[in-house]
Amino acid sequence: MLFAGNAIVPIKGFGDVAITVQTPEGLAKIMLLDIAFVPSFNMNIAAYDKFHSKGVYWDSEGGRLTQGGLMFCTVERHHGQWTLEYVEAMNEKEDAVFSAR
Repeated sequence: MLFAGNAIVPIKGFGDVAITVQTPEGLAKIMLLDIAFVPSFNMNIAAYDKFHSKGVYWDSEGGRLTQGGLMFCTVERHHGQWTLEYVEAMNEKEDAVFSAR
């Protein structure tokens, strides 16, 4: 289960997802492991605790993830949410429930 506001949203399963992130060297693919699949969400949910357990830290002031004190990749805000990889909505209807992987 996932708590979203006052609602409890069912998680249908867990899996691995490849995403593209901006690193200091340019674009790179990374694998997010054991990610929750929530069909009613238009994005993947990444748990900070899982990053933290791997020594990856979220620097929201600097807009980046760090590991070993070095920048790992950038993060951005879209529609009030932090994103590692953002996929632009295709039309106005999708924009209402923006699309991010």
